[in-house]
Amino acid sequence: MLKIHNKNQAQTFLRAFNNLPENVRNILVYELNKNGIDDGFAIRIYYAPALMRTMMSYKKTTDGLIVLARIYQKARTALKNRKGNGVYTVMASAVAKMASKNPQNLKKCEIKLKSIGNDAEIELDCKNP
Repeated sequence: MLKIHNKNQAQTFLRAFNNLPENVRNILVYELNKNGIDDGFAIRIYYAPALMRTMMSYKKTTDGLIVLARIYQKARTALKNRKGNGVYTVMASAVAKMASKNPQNLKKCEIKLKSIGNDAEIELDCKNP
């Protein structure tokens, strides 16, 4: 997913993941292991690799993972009453764009989901970024 190409990048990512609060790690592990075939809905976050590559380049890997966990939480809440299996796609281009322009303020932005058909798109509400 992240297109990590060398041992140093892998170690940086693993260190950031291991330093996350346990609840954030648990969210990521749970969501990234869903397949959408026989375990409810899997959540696919478009632009997640771009977000993480950008955050890693700014040495903000932990912040990027926390943002991903927040997106997963919002999406899982939106799926609360949906029955069955499948894939719920969340378009996160706004998050990736903000990460490339102002990564230090991304954590301050409120993540909102706007329904688009059966899927969603993220809208950011960034007060004073």
